[in-house]
Amino acid sequence: MKIPFSFTVPNGGEWLSFHGVPVELILNLAGFGLSRGFVGPGEGALPHRHSFGEGFYLLRGSLTVTVEDEVCQMQPGDFVHLPANVTHFIKNTGSQGAEVLVFSVPGQFNDFQREVSIAA
Repeated sequence: MKIPFSFTVPNGGEWLSFHGVPVELILNLAGFGLSRGFVGPGEGALPHRHSFGEGFYLLRGSLTVTVEDEVCQMQPGDFVHLPANVTHFIKNTGSQGAEVLVFSVPGQFNDFQREVSIAA
């Protein structure tokens, strides 16, 4: 069963551009990181890897997640966990914009995003 999910951030977070994808850094607290990304049709992150795990929860749209040689199609309500140190990337292969929550533990993803991003 898919559970409807609505998400708002009071006062907004810090906005960056992660590989051209607008990303809102929401939380980096006690080893837990949370951000929200908006991926337009045909857009996505470049292949990359990092020393921490992360998870994607798709709020709307559709995404293709490639991890090493495996490909996963995500629909709203789907969650994908990626372990540390695996090459991966996401791409919006649909015709609508996608919105995704990105979880990281430990919460180093926000720092990683800042290192490879430009201010949006």
